[in-house]
Amino acid sequence: MIPPPGLGHLPRGMVAPTVCSLLLLAGLVPLSVAGAGDRDAPDTLILDGPPEQSLTPTADFRFDSNAAQPRYRCALDGAAFQSCGPTFHLGNLPPGDHELSVYVIDLATGRYDRSLATWAWVVQDPNPAVGGSGP
Repeated sequence: MIPPPGLGHLPRGMVAPTVCSLLLLAGLVPLSVAGAGDRDAPDTLILDGPPEQSLTPTADFRFDSNAAQPRYRCALDGAAFQSCGPTFHLGNLPPGDHELSVYVIDLATGRYDRSLATWAWVVQDPNPAVGGSGP
């Protein structure tokens, strides 16, 4: 097999994991196909995030993984996953419930964490509605 252009410099056995990682990063291969049955998948940890009840419309996170070459993918409130770094900042969050999901892809092996790490919190409304209709 002739390796794809630009990947010929990789050691034997690394072309397939590298191509798989690139396809995963581009969102072209579903996770269920790319890592099915992989017992050596890396783990994703969320080390820090906002408090369970937050008064600010921002959130800062820190991630970690046992992956040799980690590449993180994040999704807020069920949106599409996007690339994110080991530190991640969210701003202009509306009041209400939020959940961040994150997983890691190990670019060294092409493996990914099949279980999502999640963090849930609530942004409190700074101007809650006052009950009653007045006199």
